[in-house]
Amino acid sequence: MTQDDPLKVGIPLELRFRGVDPVWYRSRIEEVNEQAIMVAEPSEKVAVAPGTPVDVQLGWNDFFYVFETKVSGFKTQPGPVFILHRPPAIFKQQRRKLFRVPVLLVARFKQDNEPDEHMGLVTNISGGGLRLIHADQFPVGTRLKIRLELGGTVINPLVRVVHREPIGENESRFGYGVEFLDLSEAEQDSLVKFIFARQKEGQERAVREG
Repeated sequence: MTQDDPLKVGIPLELRFRGVDPVWYRSRIEEVNEQAIMVAEPSEKVAVAPGTPVDVQLGWNDFFYVFETKVSGFKTQPGPVFILHRPPAIFKQQRRKLFRVPVLLVARFKQDNEPDEHMGLVTNISGGGLRLIHADQFPVGTRLKIRLELGGTVINPLVRVVHREPIGENESRFGYGVEFLDLSEAEQDSLVKFIFARQKEGQERAVREG
């Protein structure tokens, strides 16, 4: 293993068994060798068979790692574990510099310390910010409190407008690039999971469409 290898005993991770359940299950690494990773059986029981594809994600220091693998088997001693094939590639991203993914999401927001709520459209999102479409004109530097639902989880961070451009006929709307200012650890984890899921959906769609 290299110094930066995230596959270390005791590191917590999350598993999603494709084709079985869309839920992410919490686990941890129990043992690692050149061919396999042994991870603790999740406390929530899930029935999977050898060969089941698995999405894995874990955080380590200031980075976030994702990879794909398959279940190769199970062990019950000294404790129940799932045996996963060691992946050929692990993708490393800084936590706040994740890939930007296209979305179409309705967001509710208001200017910081003001009561009036607005509704806008989010067209892409990353670990550091998002693109917001709205008819009103806000100056660069404006702070907004935004409420956004990500796959059943709600985040409500403070954001700041970092750039603005007119769009549409007669420049009747504006596209805003905003950056997150105060994402909690739980909100950041929810955002990372959402982005990773959307990346996977895009990859799978591309494969299906040839």
